[in-house]
Amino acid sequence: MTKSQVWAILAALLALIAVHVGSSAAATNGSGASSSEALRGGVVIQCTGQLRTQPARPPHGRCVITGAITDRGKFVDDDVLRHNPHVRTFFGAKGTIRISVYRERRGHWRIIEGTKAYSGLRGRGWESSTGPCPTRFGCAISLTMTGTVSSDASGAGATQALQGKVRIHLEGTLTGPQFAAIGRGRFTLSGAISDRGAFVDRHPGIHPPNDPYVRTLSGTKGTIRIACDGEDNWRIIQGTKAYAGLRGRGTLQGRYRFTGIDATMIGTVSP
Repeated sequence: MTKSQVWAILAALLALIAVHVGSSAAATNGSGASSSEALRGGVVIQCTGQLRTQPARPPHGRCVITGAITDRGKFVDDDVLRHNPHVRTFFGAKGTIRISVYRERRGHWRIIEGTKAYSGLRGRGWESSTGPCPTRFGCAISLTMTGTVSSDASGAGATQALQGKVRIHLEGTLTGPQFAAIGRGRFTLSGAISDRGAFVDRHPGIHPPNDPYVRTLSGTKGTIRIACDGEDNWRIIQGTKAYAGLRGRGTLQGRYRFTGIDATMIGTVSP
């Protein structure tokens, strides 16, 4: 075999190797792209932290997620555990997950928003936790959230950005014991969001101007649940449909007049 024949064989082998490497790289890129495709499966979110009862403070601590998603990081609740619903935010290495937690009804939870790798993530399940604190001032807590999650590639960025000032005008009546347990009526939403529909207030006590309560707006584009502290401050705690993941806060301008409601909520919202 001459030298020219040997070099010809080596050149052919090198060409074959180059083709194989290129095919492998393309396969690798294809599998990498699949990371944004649909995922579905069971998850377990195990959280441990601290709970303070006197004075009452929202719990906080750390979580480990296993199953269809694997991650670890910190969590913080936006309200004390006995308030329903409240929002638990998980800050992981891959993104954040905001979860609406309703501790009654067997501890139901539902994902309302995700960022980065968790954008478009959906999920729900049930929560089990340690019992009440044995001491007056607080204790360590353990929370186990089990359920299922799902997402698809088109889910990321599906939530339309809504940001800016809003004005919510309310007109209605007070009903229930001493005309104060439940308020209901109509609302008009304008500004960064435009909508209209019905609202219902749920009061734990009988003095709505002074007690915290939850106001639910049911519009044509979805519902918005708003926590009012009884001191003319409000914040959004949950949204559905077009308002899923919506955040916002502001102040109340107006007053309760005998059995009537004529008030305006002013504030800002953001996705």
